[in-house]
Amino acid sequence: MSKKLHFDNNVHYSVPFVFELTSLKENVGTETLTVNSGYKLVKETRAGGFNEEQTAYILSGSIPINKAKSIATLKIEAINDYYFGSSPFIETSFNNNIKLSLKSVNKIKRTNKWEKTKSINAYTFDIIYQNNLATSRSNGLIAKLKYSSIETYIRTSIIDKISHGFTDNIVPTSGGTRPIKIFGQPGSTFAVAVNENTLDVELKEDGSTPTGRVIFDKTNSVSIISSFNANSTSVFNGKTISVVKDTIDASGVYSFNQTYPSIPLSTSILTTVSSSHTIKVADSVDNVKVNDIVVIEGLKTRIKVHSIVDAPTRQIRLDTTVTLAPGTKINFTRERSYSVELLEDESSTLGSSVIKSSELRQHPYTRVTFKTSTAGTTFTITNEMLRPFTIDPASGDGTDTGRPIIKLTEYTATGFSAGDDHTFSAFGQVGIPKLVPVQIKLKLLAAGGNAFTTTRNPIFSNLISQSSGIGVKVATPALAQSDGGSDWSNSTFLDNGGTVIIGTKGNIALSTASVTNDTCELDFSFFIRRFGTKDVELELDLDKVLTVS
Repeated sequence: MSKKLHFDNNVHYSVPFVFELTSLKENVGTETLTVNSGYKLVKETRAGGFNEEQTAYILSGSIPINKAKSIATLKIEAINDYYFGSSPFIETSFNNNIKLSLKSVNKIKRTNKWEKTKSINAYTFDIIYQNNLATSRSNGLIAKLKYSSIETYIRTSIIDKISHGFTDNIVPTSGGTRPIKIFGQPGSTFAVAVNENTLDVELKEDGSTPTGRVIFDKTNSVSIISSFNANSTSVFNGKTISVVKDTIDASGVYSFNQTYPSIPLSTSILTTVSSSHTIKVADSVDNVKVNDIVVIEGLKTRIKVHSIVDAPTRQIRLDTTVTLAPGTKINFTRERSYSVELLEDESSTLGSSVIKSSELRQHPYTRVTFKTSTAGTTFTITNEMLRPFTIDPASGDGTDTGRPIIKLTEYTATGFSAGDDHTFSAFGQVGIPKLVPVQIKLKLLAAGGNAFTTTRNPIFSNLISQSSGIGVKVATPALAQSDGGSDWSNSTFLDNGGTVIIGTKGNIALSTASVTNDTCELDFSFFIRRFGTKDVELELDLDKVLTVS
């Protein structure tokens, strides 16, 4: 039972506080912050002169418990010949604690035909703070101050910005709809193309050898703008494509919704497959292509499409033999690329900071593989117990639910020989924050009547990589890495393409089957928090955590 606090209403309780108001370099204006009596202000400039420059206002003091108090006054003024198109605001995870309360505005008259009302060139706010708990710098109460300004004189028609609505330029595997917004001077004209492009391998200057870098090939671009939005055409890389062409109105923003396709096909196996390359699926394969990646429920390996055997009967040949029951869920996916482009020749003057073309990627499901290996044949991985994650498009639209479909509660035989490695894979969408549970339990049997002697619980770290640093002691069965680094390879997101994994220290327990301590049980638990942009294999060398003699 939680402890309840009782307060005497006749006593004025107070709590100390510290919070930070951060102003970014993109904020163009003059800021004047004045603290009220009884409160303290410290101003810091961070990363001065660099793009990441910030001004931090650190406010501190004490307030009556759970009572909103004005801590300071903040005045923001536009620089000469500029005004604010919208009110400054703060972004914070502590909305209940830190707020801006508008106190006053200052307006200037406009003569621009698009802006007949008065425009604001200064805002004054009270900074309001409220809390029932004491806070310090370590609590990380931070609010980001954001605002932008617009030139007050009549400009030549100009485009300031175009946005596509995706974080990190990643389109989810499931596709989706996002607004494309063009910002600029009212009366400015623009033309926008949204295309799917071919991915190709870059060649060296002599054209003989690939560099290994994947690039956009726009010569075969195909417009994905819907007929509802498309209102014009344009010649793009020698071919005519659909575009959106229009004029920005008095709001300064033109917006339209753009839909991006999902994975090519989410379906199920129609008939029994027995050790065959050829499968028959329940839905049309018109959108399936050779080399598409195939994700099949319950299978640990990644498979590709070898060929389309017969489209009308929905038969596909895979590059690997499989054995599958009717109704098994199966997904076809591929890496796709899109571009959102302002066509400069058909648009008003572009601002100096405008990004004319944004390249978007739609990655296939990323595979994360956990591998336990040994260089010798001193033991056999005889049994496994797995808590895997497989893709479950239960909603009917191809969106995975994120829940584990298969949970084995008993050990099952692996059929392995001595020295065979064990692998287990989980699949997920790139960039989608979601906790995917993975639990692996293995049973090892020492060979030739031997026993497990030295053992050490494996270390998992998503911060310190395996054998990192200069002079770091490599892990042995008796000793872990001296810097606390991971016994698993590729466990940090910097090493593995952005996959974030939360793991616990693995557990090793010994037991007896025929000879004392001839059986070893390993238990590993992970949560995949975020799937990165490429497949990754995490390997645990069992020879570094146990010995057999």
